[in-house]
Amino acid sequence: MLPSQLFRSAANELCAKWNSQENSIHKWEWVTSKSAFAETLGGGYLAMCNIPIPAASQLPDTLPVKAGTSHDTDGTSATIVSGDACNSDHNDEDDIACVPAECDRPVHFYDYHIVYLPSYSVPTLLFNGHHKDGIRLDWDLLVADLPESYRCIAHRPDAKWTFVSQIDHPHLRRPWYMLHPCQTVELLQLMLKTDASDAEVFTSEHSKQVYLIKYMEAWFSLVCPVMHMRLECLD
Repeated sequence: MLPSQLFRSAANELCAKWNSQENSIHKWEWVTSKSAFAETLGGGYLAMCNIPIPAASQLPDTLPVKAGTSHDTDGTSATIVSGDACNSDHNDEDDIACVPAECDRPVHFYDYHIVYLPSYSVPTLLFNGHHKDGIRLDWDLLVADLPESYRCIAHRPDAKWTFVSQIDHPHLRRPWYMLHPCQTVELLQLMLKTDASDAEVFTSEHSKQVYLIKYMEAWFSLVCPVMHMRLECLD
């Protein structure tokens, strides 16, 4: 488990490492929450917005992405601290340019948020998709845009409770899709052989930083395929 007071530090480590890479065309931005429950929710969340994905089912499992922003402006409980994440002035035409030239299918746009859920004590990926005109994608279109290896999972009868669920965004209080975190704690314990809730993990500030980087890299390796992204961006 990751204590809520360490979430922002962990998120900032991921943000800094990702954004420093030359091949990270899209950037993560930290958004500070104004929610009354901000402290228990980790203080805020990371946002990466307006990722263009060719529609339907023939796109490759991973695509390069281009820096951009999103239409996500109707929430009143969050404030952008750095950059211009989720800025409604952004033009989707700018993002279409990074879709492979040979792709003649429509383009969908996705917003990704990394939030902290106290009920699971882990980072969690939330996402929404929309058409160029801002209309949200329905469930069938969203599933069709998933990498091929995940579509069969999304069609299982229990998928909405074990794979992708729809919840109210803990900071924005609007419906978002969530990559379900029910197995995250167990998987990370297997990958890291330790737990961030154990005070003995950190013998110094440096050891904490090293651990949080490893923790977020391990966590991101679990979710990046759903985002059509490559883990090499963190190498």
